[in-house]
Amino acid sequence: MKLAGKGMRDDSPGVIDSLGSPFPWDAVRYPGLTPGAQEIEKLAGSLTKHLAIFSYSRRMPCLWVAFLGGTGTGKSTIFNVFCGRRLSETGVERPKTGGPIAYAHRHCEMGKGFPFPDIEVRRHASDDPAVGPTSGQPGRLMVLDHDRAEWSHFILVDTPDLDSVEKEHRQFAEDMYLLSHAVIFVMSQEKYADEAPYLFLMRLIQEEKPYFLIVNKAEEKASHDEILETLGPDHRKRFHVAVFVEDAKGEVVRHLVAGALGDNPPPPLKPGLSQSLEWDGKADYGKPAGTGPFRRERPEVSASGPDRTRSGG
Repeated sequence: MKLAGKGMRDDSPGVIDSLGSPFPWDAVRYPGLTPGAQEIEKLAGSLTKHLAIFSYSRRMPCLWVAFLGGTGTGKSTIFNVFCGRRLSETGVERPKTGGPIAYAHRHCEMGKGFPFPDIEVRRHASDDPAVGPTSGQPGRLMVLDHDRAEWSHFILVDTPDLDSVEKEHRQFAEDMYLLSHAVIFVMSQEKYADEAPYLFLMRLIQEEKPYFLIVNKAEEKASHDEILETLGPDHRKRFHVAVFVEDAKGEVVRHLVAGALGDNPPPPLKPGLSQSLEWDGKADYGKPAGTGPFRRERPEVSASGPDRTRSGG
């Protein structure tokens, strides 16, 4: 996978590196009456970090997936489920996770060029009985190694709470978000109205980073529409869907529908999130679809804008 900023070529590592830490960006000076002076100071202070993250990410062989959420939402519990064992300490007291905890394949090199000099990377075997469930440690990224081939290309990271009373914990969560390629955002029904997690979710949507939203501890009677209504119209309008039919070779033979879910979706979609579609057995343009076999209609869904990403259905 190649990553490049707008206007940059993929063959520009030297350019990126030359803009990194050797240049004293915090020494940038400007007239005090300059419009947007405070924004210039803020950008100068964060530019070194963002460039270091960009340079590090484009060389990483693994993708970072950050688990984010507020206190007591069950974020660490869900992280443990993905890992297949209880690695991160769980609980509802504030705060619980004191430092980021990563679950990574032992062959995934991640310490070289790590973009946060104030965070020490420490690796341990995840099956070491001496490690046990951990809450993490301030100033340290605890990496728990594994040998699972199916997770060899991912680094899963449990982060401190977004609404932690400790500023350092909130900064850890922010740093892991900046480093991540995708986010699993966990919220619970009783935490809908909490300002810090909600504002972070709105930021996540606006910045269009790939993410999955897990509503944990939800009542059985709570519907998708009720949850989205609580989150507000800005969340609902960003759900886009495409449904298509594939043959046995994985070739798309029929595009059934594409559009945004909501109050006024294009036909044959109906208002709301729950949908039911029928296929008449024909290919696109009314042509014969052949004898099959055909795979089930697979949805292609995006929760962050018009650029869709494929997921199994």
